[in-house]
This record gives sequence, structure tokens and C-alpha cells, in this order.
Amino acid sequence: DYKIQNINKLSNDESLNKIDRALIAINKFDKLSDSEIITPNKICNKMISTIPDSDIINVVNSGSNILDIASKEGEFIIAMYSKLKQLNLNEELINNCLYSIPTSKIAYEFTRKIYEILNLNVENIATSFTSYDLLNIKENNNLDLNKIKKYLLQNKKMSEIMLEDNLLYVEGDGK
Repeated sequence: DYKIQNINKLSNDESLNKIDRALIAINKFDKLSDSEIITPNKICNKMISTIPDSDIINVVNSGSNILDIASKEGEFIIAMYSKLKQLNLNEELINNCLYSIPTSKIAYEFTRKIYEILNLNVENIATSFTSYDLLNIKENNNLDLNKIKKYLLQNKKMSEIMLEDNLLYVEGDGK
């Protein structure tokens, strides 16, 4: 509770820019639980820097989305947001192209707060399932990537997707 309280306090500190507020918030914590270790900002930025700028620009300008499939405190979202700002992409496109699936209900609260600090669309965060829940979607004891794809590509806001949804045909999956 006190961690979320500290992030709430930071989110209202207008003396700092959005990215600095978000970075200070996540740097206050090493990990959420034994299985949720926060990736350092330096590593997130290094990983994002391996993606060519032209690819990032094409994804965002095409209306496609960028997914953090294992969000804990939104550390990759902060790094990607920073990169998109550096590339001078349209603010509205940035605010609506970043999506997250938290690793837990606690991680959801941290991710949501980071989205609020950065003024991103909070509806782009999964609320009814976690990234660990996706590991239970199996066919013949193997992860069913086609079914996961169908869940994530529904014509719904990420916050409205439920793993109990009836899945419809997704173009290109052959089913």
C-alpha cells in the first residue's frame, strides 16, 4: 500500500516532467514479489535501442500497437514512451499505441499509475488476466500461440478482453 501511496504522491508533482516522475516512482522499488523483478531503466533503454527507429515509426504511424507482455511497474512502457518522444511522434498516437499485460494484480496498479503519469490510455492495460494466465492457454500441452493471438486481436479495448471470451475468426490464422 505504501508503494502505491508514494507513486500517487509523485504523480502529482508538477515540478518534474512526466518521464522523470515515472522513473523516480519505479526506482523506489527493487521488486514487487519474488517472481516480479523490475528491469533496470538502463537495460530497458538498451533493449528498446536495438529496434531500428524506422521500424518503430512505421509501427506507430500505421496504427499498430506496441505490447509489453509482462508489465510489472511499466518500466518498458517508460522506455518506449521516451523513445517515441525522442522520435517526435504525434502525442495522440503515442498515447494510444502502448499496451500492457501486467504480471499480477499488484503489477497492474503500478502499470496503471505509470500510464496515468505519462498520460497514456489506461484502457490499453489488461485488467481481467495477467501474462502468467496466458501461459495456461495450451493445446496438447503446448502453448497455443494462435489462441493467444486471437484473444489479443479482438476488436476490443485491452481492458475489456477476458480469457473467457468467445473467440472469432482472426484473419490469416486459417481457422
